[in-house]
Amino acid sequence: MLDGLFLLGLSSLASVATEPLPEPRDFFDPVQIGFEPDCTPNAGFQKIVEMMAGEQPDLSILQTVSGNIVHHLELDEPVNWHGLKLSGFHLYFGIERGPYNYSLIFADGSEDVRTVWNQRGWNLPPIGQARDIEGLEGYASIGISPSPADGEATRVTCLRD
Repeated sequence: MLDGLFLLGLSSLASVATEPLPEPRDFFDPVQIGFEPDCTPNAGFQKIVEMMAGEQPDLSILQTVSGNIVHHLELDEPVNWHGLKLSGFHLYFGIERGPYNYSLIFADGSEDVRTVWNQRGWNLPPIGQARDIEGLEGYASIGISPSPADGEATRVTCLRD
């Protein structure tokens, strides 16, 4: 039945092609963006990674090339993310199998961001520190810091080595 409803919705969009399409936010809810418990991008964040990289990146290739790869996406307007203002994304792939980090950037103060993330069960350490992900000690961690690009913004970063 869900497939039928989906097709019906698509056919209604096609029949009113002269009307403007819904805003992108109507198709993709930003609260879907986050991290898996092992500190990898979840499906929502993976969509952003694919968009920023132009396709689905092959980490095995990225980890063997020499050179830093950095992608930064700043949103025109921050969007609501669990009561915070999500304002951007930052991806970093290090040199020759070096670290690769995924960051969500918020236009909120560090303590506010930390409070919301801890209410969601992430147990973020104090600002400027990182916590090892249980079972992946020395390989994956999560931390919170002021964004270097804007001292007013805050980054939550999953660091993987």
